[in-house]
Amino acid sequence: MGTVIINVPQDINEKYDIKSIEASIELLEKLKNSKPETEVNSNDSLLGLFENESEIIDGITESAMQSREKDSLRLNNG
Repeated sequence: MGTVIINVPQDINEKYDIKSIEASIELLEKLKNSKPETEVNSNDSLLGLFENESEIIDGITESAMQSREKDSLRLNNG
């Protein structure tokens, strides 16, 4: 008997017993062949939010840079 531990980004605690050797082999193969997700730091829930949205990030960055060019963050005292 073996154990597989899978960490998920949800507050759940589940246990499954697989009796069939064939089913366990199939499950392990699916896990090995699945696309790994980007690890997200549990302290920063926004990290990875735009992983597949590069165009949105480019637009946000461009807008921020244009705003910074127009409105300086520094005040001239003199």
